[in-house]
Amino acid sequence: MSAAYFLINDIEKGADWSLYITFQEVDGTATNLTGCSLRMKIKTDFTSNNGTTIANLTSATGEITILSAINGTTVIAMPSSQTSNLTAGNYVYDLKLITTTGAVEYEIRGGATILQSVTE
Repeated sequence: MSAAYFLINDIEKGADWSLYITFQEVDGTATNLTGCSLRMKIKTDFTSNNGTTIANLTSATGEITILSAINGTTVIAMPSSQTSNLTAGNYVYDLKLITTTGAVEYEIRGGATILQSVTE
């Protein structure tokens, strides 16, 4: 599997947020996620030493849910109680897939925009 770039531009501060993702192989078939886990960080920049983590989301802690392992479908979600603590601005993220063998793969990375809410 190779990395893809995707812009997340709709995380509104103080609102529930979710993103549904279906993982696919190069030939278009679903990636089987049985036994896999996922983790995602939103940071100020891609450098691991200097970038400040804005959000840390994992399947182990429940922010990422594998909806159908055999169909490769997942949802990443943050409730309003979590997004209300985010600072509006432009950030970067990556989403890592950890396979059943323990291999860590970068699946998706890109920019993430946290929008300031007008109505609190």
